[in-house]
Amino acid sequence: MGLDMYLYKMKNYKDASIEDAMLVFNYKYYNEPICKPLKKDVVEFYMQHPCERVCEWRKANAIHKYFEDTLTDYDGIYNCEYYQVNEYDLINLIDLCQQVLKEPEKASELLPTTSGFFFGSTDYDSNYLSDIEETIDKINVVLDTTDFDNESLLYYAWW
Repeated sequence: MGLDMYLYKMKNYKDASIEDAMLVFNYKYYNEPICKPLKKDVVEFYMQHPCERVCEWRKANAIHKYFEDTLTDYDGIYNCEYYQVNEYDLINLIDLCQQVLKEPEKASELLPTTSGFFFGSTDYDSNYLSDIEETIDKINVVLDTTDFDNESLLYYAWW
């Protein structure tokens, strides 16, 4: 129980939106009804090409806060919702993580922690720095293996 965070990769299809793809994925995996008309080829494509989980974190609340601040305006990330992430968002995250490792005393300014129900520690300790190091490694792999012209990335958090 706690803050679980994931980055998913999905193939883009014609003019289908992220919302269209999520409707199909939620139908496929959770048997949720598709609540708006979709073209047959869109449904067939996303039934055959599921999302792939490419990254995950557990209780790395500073990383969650980064995505929350970056991907939403003012109301934050909703539990169990998908948010599109672009290449720049990930490059910026790596840059901030590298700055934190060079100057850990600035961590609270660069990548602040956040509290929440079972979000884990808000201390700037060795666990925090371990999350930062792991994030750099994970995101570098995602950047190296994602074709941003033909694939999209989605952030998802569950708590």
